[in-house]
Amino acid sequence: MQYLLMLLKNRVLYPSRALVVYLMVLIARLFFLGSYVRTAMFVLQVLPVPFKPLEWATRTPVRELVVFPLSNGEGSGDVYRIPGGKKRAGVLVFLGIIPVPKNDHRVVNLGNALARSGFVAMFPWSTSMMAKRIKPDESDNLVRAFQYLQNLEYVDPARVGMVGFCVGSSISTVAASDPRINGDVSFLSAFGGYYNLADMVAQVASHNSFDGSTVEPWEANHLTVEVLTNQLIQGLSEGNDKRTLETIFVEGADPEGQGVDELSTEGKLAYRILESTASQDGAARITLEEAQHLVQSLAPGFQSDVAAVSPEASIGNLKAKVMIAHDREDNLVPVEESRRLADALSNRGNVKLTEFSFFSHVTPDKHVGPRTFMVEALKVFRYVYSMIRVAS
Repeated sequence: MQYLLMLLKNRVLYPSRALVVYLMVLIARLFFLGSYVRTAMFVLQVLPVPFKPLEWATRTPVRELVVFPLSNGEGSGDVYRIPGGKKRAGVLVFLGIIPVPKNDHRVVNLGNALARSGFVAMFPWSTSMMAKRIKPDESDNLVRAFQYLQNLEYVDPARVGMVGFCVGSSISTVAASDPRINGDVSFLSAFGGYYNLADMVAQVASHNSFDGSTVEPWEANHLTVEVLTNQLIQGLSEGNDKRTLETIFVEGADPEGQGVDELSTEGKLAYRILESTASQDGAARITLEEAQHLVQSLAPGFQSDVAAVSPEASIGNLKAKVMIAHDREDNLVPVEESRRLADALSNRGNVKLTEFSFFSHVTPDKHVGPRTFMVEALKVFRYVYSMIRVAS
């Protein structure tokens, strides 16, 4: 390449049209090779491997606290970026309900890795999510966070995407479908999310997952049980129902003598769902079909709140390129939820589902053999490549 440029400079070789085309193709190939290298370094940065070449090849990012307007107050978040006047691609990362603080090394490492890969990465924080509660206004908050990120002076507003994990994945999908921003979302990465929150409640209660007519045994992680227990109880309209069910299913009191017979009709429905959820054997468990019927019988207020945070109700407006990922053995959200999301989007195209086998929900720390690790790492590379290209 250097020899060719020297010949051109010294007029030994005059550029023909074919040569110009050749040079353009070569430059394009080098550009895409750069995307491959960036992707490979990003993958090494986020996987549990001892060498981190991304740190050797890039400047140290800065982390800044930002405050942005919400419909009923202010939201806050952390922005990770490489200092400088160049406008960069943006990515809004919503972790949803996480059992670790925002200063956890895994969170900080992800923010730095995205910044080193060419993004301005913004992590909005939700007080209700930190309290393990999914509120219906979460998607609106995320839309406003996206708009704030777009308008930062060092962000290219035409290259802004969204990444969500677990519950954050589902809320991000709802937000990316919002008509206020759906035409501006360059890509959506939805990792380990649910498709329909009502179905999640039914699957946890019945100890089964489903995909179409196929039903499989599935036991939810204690964090999922805790979150959906809070969600169900706080969604009740009667204060007495809430207090009674909190005493039994949150504080762990014996149901005897707690006034279960005095619950309202809605409270008794919720009690039956939670009783099956907490059951350690088959004695008090209900079937998936029974659980779905009970959930559908809850008050309209609960139904509307669930629909507001469920991708199933909103994805008709989704326009972004969609990348969906899930671990097959996930015990926080069953993989069938992502399969149903992918199926629902299949007719519109521009969607890809990747299933993994070395994540603990959304953390790549499952112990696997070297061969499996290499295969899974390659799948991670393929998954994130199209996202990293946006920042290149």
